[in-house]
Amino acid sequence: MKPSIHPWLRLAGLPRRLTVAACAGLLATAAAPALTAHAAVTTSPVTQAFSQVFSDDFTGTAIDKTQWTVYDNPTGSLGHSAKNVVVHDGMLTLKTAYDATVGKFTTGGLCLCPSKGSRAQTYGEWDIRARVSAGDSRALAMLWPMQGWPPEIDFMEMGGQGAQGLRQQNTQSLHYDVDNKMIHSNELADFTQWHTIGVQWGPGFLRYLLDGQVASTIVQPYVPSQLMRLGLATAPLIGGVTTQPVNYDIDWVKDYNFTGGAGTAPAAPTAVAATPGDSSATVSWTAPTDTGNSLLTGYTVTAQPGGRTMTVARSGNDDPKTTATFTGLTPGVSYSFSVSANNLFGTSLGSGATPNVTVTGTPPTISAAPQASFVKHSTLGSTAASSDAAVTVAWTSAAGSAPVCQQQVTRRVATELATPLKAVAATATRLVDRIPAAGSPVTYAAQATGCNGLSSAAVPGPTYNYVATQQDAAGVGYSGTWSTVKCDACSGGSMAATRTAGASVSFPVTNGYGAALVVRTGPQQSPFKIYVDGAYVGQFSEGSSTNQSRVLAFTTGWATPGSHTIKVVNVGPSTRPNLDVDALLSLTK
Repeated sequence: MKPSIHPWLRLAGLPRRLTVAACAGLLATAAAPALTAHAAVTTSPVTQAFSQVFSDDFTGTAIDKTQWTVYDNPTGSLGHSAKNVVVHDGMLTLKTAYDATVGKFTTGGLCLCPSKGSRAQTYGEWDIRARVSAGDSRALAMLWPMQGWPPEIDFMEMGGQGAQGLRQQNTQSLHYDVDNKMIHSNELADFTQWHTIGVQWGPGFLRYLLDGQVASTIVQPYVPSQLMRLGLATAPLIGGVTTQPVNYDIDWVKDYNFTGGAGTAPAAPTAVAATPGDSSATVSWTAPTDTGNSLLTGYTVTAQPGGRTMTVARSGNDDPKTTATFTGLTPGVSYSFSVSANNLFGTSLGSGATPNVTVTGTPPTISAAPQASFVKHSTLGSTAASSDAAVTVAWTSAAGSAPVCQQQVTRRVATELATPLKAVAATATRLVDRIPAAGSPVTYAAQATGCNGLSSAAVPGPTYNYVATQQDAAGVGYSGTWSTVKCDACSGGSMAATRTAGASVSFPVTNGYGAALVVRTGPQQSPFKIYVDGAYVGQFSEGSSTNQSRVLAFTTGWATPGSHTIKVVNVGPSTRPNLDVDALLSLTK
């Protein structure tokens, strides 16, 4: 009687989401070399947790059916035919070959599952020495569950398209959960040549093996923990028609039991040491030899005082990861550190604590001291009776050994204590303040605080004398026809007015860092031109729908204090002839 179809043959109807990496250089080797005699055997990294229980070198002329079940259903969807399972020349060949009796390409497959499933096991290692000729059918080595599906562990799967059809890429897949979720990894090699391909499976982990090396690792709670068995096969092209013969040659198969036992929490790491740094410490340790019969998922590092922790993850790779940099520590504080190991089954006790180490650090700096400048289109005086003025205070800061987390700007008037203005964002470079009434020296200072808690010095900018030069002050020069107009809303109670095109007024500035022209705006206000030290700056217009007094219509500034002249010239079109000049504000040394 022919054996029944093995359950994993239902794969033809399952969804696949294989990730195929393009590799132009490999694809150029489209012509597969002729199959040659056996290459030297490479063994996989068998550890003390695995013990060999089976091997087959395929000597003789027929498959050992006391160990293997051969699939034979050539008319089925996967077309497995016993004729395509051939033992010869010390190896097993699974073929994809055209069968005229059924009118299509048939495939070959078998499983290490004699009657009663005596070769099924939970956990273990399986290795094959194999090569596959190029073609458009699949070549598979997999673990299939005795009951239910998923899970499924494919440690060799080469499709029939692109690099996989040319046998330049192998894909490993873990199928899990009722909706067939998958995790894939790929290796690039010329699989038309002999390679040793395998998998190590234990509590919570899979190691995929290639030529004696761990190629990739999965450490996840959904790694299966049930009876599974080995299947080897060629299979039709998914979503297409197989049109090419293929030979899948297997030199030998080896099977190992997992002897590590059930998964438990690991032992604690040892030899923990710490080296202080800038707001940080580098902690190192030795991994525990007792990993709880599973792979470690990572470590937890704890700092004292404070009990802060950091996690060092190892999920999915074989980097030992036995060092970590613990950041965000407070300079000047002495810390000790302990480390615990984690796997899927628990967390170890903490290691012994390191000797205390004192963390160092450098504060941020103020790289450019605060500079003040008048705010254009602001209004002189926050009330009708005051003469404070809006200024922009600008500075820059630079990080020390930690980023800047906060900045503070203060204002000191004359000999009074500095007044904090407000805390500003770490990235801020300016704020707007109202400098108090004219006549008192004002100094702004900036300070930055790093995320390590260290602060820069409070760095002062220039000391400014805020001066309001009224339009009728000594030294103010006029040309053309001007008149003085009383104005309760004006600075000083009056302003200079002209209706004459070309009329001008010039204000002197002594030791000035900055200046601002104060005018009245309104529907009849004329455009005017500005000259600074005889150089034309531009034409400005303060026409508006309503009259407004004490508007800073023009502002300018200088990096170093000096003497300057600000000249204002009325443009005076006939429809808007008025120019009303109130005062000139200046910040002087």
